[in-house]
Amino acid sequence: MSEFSEYCKHCMRACGTNIYQISKASGLDRTTLQRMVNGTRLPGEEFIEIFSRYLRLSPSEKKHLTTLYQIEKIGRPVYENRLYIKYLLTQLDAIQREIAEPGILNTLVADNTETYEGTIPQMLSSPTQVKAALSHLVGYEFSNEERPSFFMNLVFEDSYIYELLIRQSHNCKKEVAINHLLTLNKNTCNESDNYNLKLVKSILPYALYFTNSYNAYYCYSSNPSEYNLATLFPFFIITKHHVLVMEPEYKRGILYHDQAVVIAYTSGFNHLKTNYVPFISQDYARLESLNQFVQLMATSEPLTYALDSQPCITSMMNPEVISKLIHHGIPDRENFVKLISKWYGYVLDPSNRSPKPPVFYFPLKGLWYFAETGKLSGQLAAFTEEIGPKMRIQMLNQILKNNEDGIMKTLIIDHEQMTLPSFFTLESHNQNHLILTSLDPEHPLAIIDFQEPSIGEAFYDFLDSLQKSNVTFSHERSLELIREAIRSI
Repeated sequence: MSEFSEYCKHCMRACGTNIYQISKASGLDRTTLQRMVNGTRLPGEEFIEIFSRYLRLSPSEKKHLTTLYQIEKIGRPVYENRLYIKYLLTQLDAIQREIAEPGILNTLVADNTETYEGTIPQMLSSPTQVKAALSHLVGYEFSNEERPSFFMNLVFEDSYIYELLIRQSHNCKKEVAINHLLTLNKNTCNESDNYNLKLVKSILPYALYFTNSYNAYYCYSSNPSEYNLATLFPFFIITKHHVLVMEPEYKRGILYHDQAVVIAYTSGFNHLKTNYVPFISQDYARLESLNQFVQLMATSEPLTYALDSQPCITSMMNPEVISKLIHHGIPDRENFVKLISKWYGYVLDPSNRSPKPPVFYFPLKGLWYFAETGKLSGQLAAFTEEIGPKMRIQMLNQILKNNEDGIMKTLIIDHEQMTLPSFFTLESHNQNHLILTSLDPEHPLAIIDFQEPSIGEAFYDFLDSLQKSNVTFSHERSLELIREAIRSI
């Protein structure tokens, strides 16, 4: 018996009715009702709507019933993943803001009186001592190395460690190398705590701030969270001078200074890394490396979904627009235009498309903003000319033409139903390839190419589900909204 069917029974008892009375008064099929409450058949959404209305369910009761219905329909892991991705999208702006302006560390450790000299291991018996040792380890590495390097497997959800690294990197103006080992959950079908997606949120600050100086690798475990909790000191961070091992949440740890221990741990890390595979690759999209980005697109599977903060520039381009749009002050503009044209041609060339046209999502307020101002999102504005009304109309008409020709499908998101980040683009290239582009004006243009299947599958499912959800307008209504924007110009 499912939670959904049990709750249906509960609602019927609370209303003082039964299957026969509901069927007679509402017109709902009695056999379908019987199978629904017995958990042997799941009816359609319209059936649930009539059922809820007849039982006079309150908004909260109806919401709970609808939630249980969705869980029953698609499975709890998929439902939880969709919720978490929606939450993660709302957090991307906050993550970017934290990186742009690193604040004061959450816990000050200046009052710690421990010294860290000699070769004897330092026992750390409290979170304050562990954090103080972390601060010493990071500061010492930045003070004594031209290119500080860190080897770690830390996955703590708070921001203490990456704030330490960001603050030191900002103050010392040194390039830092970070190698990060991650253990992902192998049993994604049986797990509902979004462990793998939570790892994405944990590492994004590193990936966005340190760009190509940050390298993440992964392996699988049947239950990584339980494994870590069962290990005495499961987490570590290694530098050229120290090794710090610690328990979850910084509860206890040991700081090693002895070079023999450092060498042994570094060797062990490099050996361990041979059993891991790259989790992400990134930073292809600096303007001077645009050619590498185009090569990335050319070697990817066909684009299936794209989620943007405003109408995607690719969907609005044609050869004429490209030649007029690219800023004339860009160095080596001729080659830059050729690369952009090659990128555009690859994305929209019929021979490079999957049987179904790619779906482009963007919010209604993004459409209004572009139509009213002609401004593009974030760093895209840095290499484009001022977009006047005539050009805006031409670009929006290109979206309509591409839809009419079956080259793409455009769906507009109701921004009141779902919040989207300001300077990010998501691209799904089949079920195991996800590309996240950061366009924040405060940072180098960065592309994070996720190479782990469960992450790609979760985002692919989320983007696919938007087509049938209440957060998007219909295809016909979306095209009409674009026409309204054109008329407003």
